[in-house]
Amino acid sequence: MNMNLSDDQEVAESIDMLFSVAVNLIHISNNSQDFLQQFRESAPIVSPQLFALLDEGEKDRAAFWMGHAIWNATPQEDNKYQPRPLPAPQRNAPCACGSGKKFKKCCAHLIPPMQLATDNLWPYLVAAMSKKELIARIKEGVIPPHAAGMLAMKAMEDSDFRLVVQLLDPYFEDEARLLNYQHGELMDMLVDAYNEIYRTDRKKKALLERLTQHKDRVLRSDAWQRIASWQHDMGNIAASSHALQQAMRADPNNPSHSLLELTLLVSSNEINKAKGRARFWLRCLRDYETENPEYIQLLQLASKDPVAALGMQYGQLTAGRDERLDRLFDCIAQMQKRAIPEYSIESIDLENEFSVNHKQGMLIPPDAVQKNEQQWLAEAPVSKPFSTQNYDMESCTVWQNPDDKRWLEFIESHPEALDSLVILDDILNLLLSAPGIFDTPFLNPNLVHIVERAVEILQHNVTGTQLPWIVTENRPGLRLLVNRIYQLMENEGVNQYLSLLEYYIQLNPTDNHGFRADLMTIYLRQKNDDKALSLIQSYPDDIFPEILYGHVLILFRNGQLEPARQALKKATQSLPLVADYLIKNRVKKPELNNMGIRHGGEDQAWIYREEIRDLWKATPGCISWLKKNV
Repeated sequence: MNMNLSDDQEVAESIDMLFSVAVNLIHISNNSQDFLQQFRESAPIVSPQLFALLDEGEKDRAAFWMGHAIWNATPQEDNKYQPRPLPAPQRNAPCACGSGKKFKKCCAHLIPPMQLATDNLWPYLVAAMSKKELIARIKEGVIPPHAAGMLAMKAMEDSDFRLVVQLLDPYFEDEARLLNYQHGELMDMLVDAYNEIYRTDRKKKALLERLTQHKDRVLRSDAWQRIASWQHDMGNIAASSHALQQAMRADPNNPSHSLLELTLLVSSNEINKAKGRARFWLRCLRDYETENPEYIQLLQLASKDPVAALGMQYGQLTAGRDERLDRLFDCIAQMQKRAIPEYSIESIDLENEFSVNHKQGMLIPPDAVQKNEQQWLAEAPVSKPFSTQNYDMESCTVWQNPDDKRWLEFIESHPEALDSLVILDDILNLLLSAPGIFDTPFLNPNLVHIVERAVEILQHNVTGTQLPWIVTENRPGLRLLVNRIYQLMENEGVNQYLSLLEYYIQLNPTDNHGFRADLMTIYLRQKNDDKALSLIQSYPDDIFPEILYGHVLILFRNGQLEPARQALKKATQSLPLVADYLIKNRVKKPELNNMGIRHGGEDQAWIYREEIRDLWKATPGCISWLKKNV
């Protein structure tokens, strides 16, 4: 069909609609003659722009042959989803359009027969399927990945992340045999959907680890690079660097490696090395300039000023970059070289259920550190966060006044000030409220360095003594520990995360931040029932579903059915919806409120179900027993 339509957006959309109608008709009826008749009648109506230059007789025949080509390329359900092409027209045979003339004297001179690729029609076919049929065919391995990917992309745009998982998960099971270098985008969509749906990273981690063993080197590289970015966002620079090296080994000439490598080097304050690597990548990618000149320009800037280049890449304009950040980062880098200071603990006597047989205390810094703290309080443009909040939004005013440098000059002239937990707490507060801090990933490791330093100070100085949150002097150290736990929360199950959760509970057993719920979930997954039961005994009147229903699960899987029934009775009296949501095979996701979770509400029940129902299902007979005893 001799039509040059590539530059005509309106006609292109019209053709898209025509293909959609055609494939839908074929999906409904697999009779070629019925389809061709319906299509030749409807095509000029559905896509008038396409047929506008043809007279009436030509429109009819053009529609017929377009339908003929679409039929020949469309997968047929009753033919194992392979096309069932019609016979090719013979020059001396009667023309298939029905004119009664021989083909050579009819349509052969009007248009050359169209040829369409089946791959191009699959997206229209999957769009015509019901959701149930579509998911079933995907699980059977019938539908090619790119077709499901088109629908997944639409689902991502609509924020239907659960549908994205349903569409793409089957392709990534086991060895992901159907996938190759073309499917990195599908991996990214699935990982992004996991991030939206699940509160833990177990599925994401398992998926990426499988793909690092994939037979396709480009897909392996994509998986390693995703791991590198993930580890970097958590502040794990060493793990991120290792993953990037693996990505480079799998696909050495991938230009996207350059940006991530520069990000890691800047994160580690290796500015000169970043400049050198930018020059290296410029040599490697010199043929890339015509394809993406902006990328080359970015590398050219990075060879002179990598911080500015990355700032531009991540949306932080160089002109608006606050030079105080760079100076503060230099102080943080120097801080890491200092020895751990020696604190003391002043005993206190607080009467509560956690104080029995336990020493309680207040953390006291060395005299020199106390002196720094007193001077800092006169200069610090920051207030302590309210209650258990992480930071005080009012600190944002610091960055609005570029002339306010007294606090920075104090730190620069008193490097020992960063031996203070009080001052580290304020510095973290300042960083968390800095413009662009969450939009500029290469800044985030500085947040990690602050809290890692604080954790080192705590662990060096405090063992076997409680530091109750109610004591104001203990809060800076505890808040810094909490921030480190939040940073590691993305990596649940890792030893460091578990260790810090246990350390926090040891220091502050009143658990003002509710970490016992996460701790309980980890113990259940590790089948560490002794520690789980000990945690439950420490909080006998707890209201968290993780504690209440975790007790039920432990007792059941240890064969203690009568105690399990009693624990279930207690749990359902407090949180009946949780049991209901555990029993059901399907539940509708309730509307979640960013302001928090409502105790006893549908949101709480749904979140608990998403987090831990797999453990209940994995325990033989547990769900059936639950149904009978609720």
